[in-house]
Amino acid sequence: MRQRSLKSYLARQWLLFAFLLSVCFLGAAVLALYILEDYFLDEKLKVVAAEMSESKPGIALPTGFQVFSRADLPADLRRELQGIQDGWTREFRRDSGRYVHVLWREPPGGPGFALVYDVTEVMTVNQALQRVWVFALLFVAFLLLCAYAMAGAFVRGLSGEARRLLAAMARSDSPAELHSIAQGERIAEFAELAQRHAEVWAERLAALARERETLAFLAHELRTPLQSARASLALLMPEVSSPPWQRLARALNRLERASAGVLWLASESQFPEDVETPLAPILDLLCAEFQPLAEARACVFERQGTASGAWPVPSEVAEAILGNVLLNAIQHGAPGTILVRADAGRVSIVNALLPEAGNHGWGLGTELVRRLAEKFRLEFARGEHIPGCFLVCLRPA
Repeated sequence: MRQRSLKSYLARQWLLFAFLLSVCFLGAAVLALYILEDYFLDEKLKVVAAEMSESKPGIALPTGFQVFSRADLPADLRRELQGIQDGWTREFRRDSGRYVHVLWREPPGGPGFALVYDVTEVMTVNQALQRVWVFALLFVAFLLLCAYAMAGAFVRGLSGEARRLLAAMARSDSPAELHSIAQGERIAEFAELAQRHAEVWAERLAALARERETLAFLAHELRTPLQSARASLALLMPEVSSPPWQRLARALNRLERASAGVLWLASESQFPEDVETPLAPILDLLCAEFQPLAEARACVFERQGTASGAWPVPSEVAEAILGNVLLNAIQHGAPGTILVRADAGRVSIVNALLPEAGNHGWGLGTELVRRLAEKFRLEFARGEHIPGCFLVCLRPA
């Protein structure tokens, strides 16, 4: 939909209103002129009829007047005057094209007669309209010009008020400050807009605060039992090749990474700018950890690149991000090769696509990866750029 500024919208509405108002005014003025002209012509008819009733027969009539008895009425007059009563007037155009006003009188004790007044030459309104239409157009143009000037002043003030409110809303740092701005607003609708924005802002902040509290609580509650489980697992000291021990170790590692990721998401503190985490040790550790699970899913890791470079994030965050992406490739991809390419801080992970994948191969952990990458200014891209495969790419923004 094409958008227009508030200034242009209000100006157009104002000009349309002024145009319609001027047209209605001119129409009413023309109608009033016709009514007045008919009134004066009918009054002249009545004056002449009164003089005829008081005078002797044969009185000289003014120019344009004629008298007809009922028996002498021409056919067109007889047709138009059917059913007329004493004192009634009619106005119509005769068959000859002449416009007349007719008054019917029935004096007491005398025959009725029709007093006909041919007004074709004395109707001044039609003649005047033929001369003044140019002035009428100039009048309408003048009104529109005045309306445009007034609309400009009006919309400049209104749009200026709207821009001032938007600027104040953009500068406000809290819902409370926005509430105070709304209370000081002079226009009620603008005040309600700012009030609603402040309420939505406050609800959003409250939801974020509840989310941070929940994440912080989960992260805190997970860390203690994880440490205890890790210590107990170390005391058992089973064979490294034992599948149950490996599954339990992977589960504990995954819980530790999830706990670290949740803790960093819930934290509002800024991480140090000089933090650098090398990628090679983390990728070696994760590939070794997930190798048994990958073999169980008929997958195999293929490393490419020098694995050089580092990320400006804490090591727990890097491990949580890469661990979730690799686990997603194993659990939600098809059997085959999982290509892990790392070079100069850029990590690309490509895995085969399941033909019947209903969720397009993305697990819930991908959302955690996206949010961690956004928080720590990493560029995170995913998609199906290679036919039949998934692609996840991570690098410093």
